[in-house]
Amino acid sequence: MRLGENDRKAMMSMIGQWQKSGLRQKDFYQQHNIAAHVFYYWLKCFKKQQTIKVDKQLPKAGSF
Repeated sequence: MRLGENDRKAMMSMIGQWQKSGLRQKDFYQQHNIAAHVFYYWLKCFKKQQTIKVDKQLPKAGSF
């Protein structure tokens, strides 16, 4: 089963909530009834998305 765009956005938002919560990862996903493997999958996706955003903001080599 593929997740829709709304589901993806919801999980990315959930990871953002975790970052702001100050909770340990385990405490957060347990409180929100998220399986550990699901949380870590979306955390990996979130980090990858953040890396892509940063890469797009950096000037290209030789563009100075």
